[in-house]
Amino acid sequence: MTEEFKGKINHLKDNLDTILTSKYQDGQKLAVTFYRDTSNGIHDNIMVDSNNNEYGSLLSYALNGEIKNKFSNLFNDEDQDANSLSFIIQKQDGKIINKDEFEQFIQSITFYLVMFNSIGIIQEGAGKDGKVGLIVSQRELHDLSYLFQLSALELSPTGQQILSEHQAGWNRDRGNRIVWNYEDCWPINLFNDAPELINIMHWKISKLSNI
Repeated sequence: MTEEFKGKINHLKDNLDTILTSKYQDGQKLAVTFYRDTSNGIHDNIMVDSNNNEYGSLLSYALNGEIKNKFSNLFNDEDQDANSLSFIIQKQDGKIINKDEFEQFIQSITFYLVMFNSIGIIQEGAGKDGKVGLIVSQRELHDLSYLFQLSALELSPTGQQILSEHQAGWNRDRGNRIVWNYEDCWPINLFNDAPELINIMHWKISKLSNI
């Protein structure tokens, strides 16, 4: 992996770090659920193919068995609805004090976005009923129109502020250059050594759970 590609990954992680640190206060619970974009858009529907295999837009349903076996320590075989991560911010004097857990949370989000070219919906509160704070991918900070099939979702006041302040610069570096080009977002999960990204970046990644 090139230093340039590592830089793109770290740019994405730093975006999440900056936004979540500055916009959310002590005691705020955040939950992120991962999806893959499909020909039918982003949705919660679970369908069955001609071989009786379930598939859908939620990450665990969008990936085939071979890919999930490659990352067996991250996916829950007994609960295919495990597509989420959660975290509670603890702050004192304006600074996050559960820093190790926070680092693991943002590293994990970044990993799932990059490794599986996924979409992360970050919601405020205990579960999927919470208002939306961010809708993120490698290249974009999306607005709610991107989730037209998930019509029950609502952008929070904080989410509206984040979108207004950060959408234009989400995929730009300090020199206003594009960070992630389309050709950069290739499915690295197909490579046999793809799990090594965790070690290369010196990260600790959380296993997906059902919130």
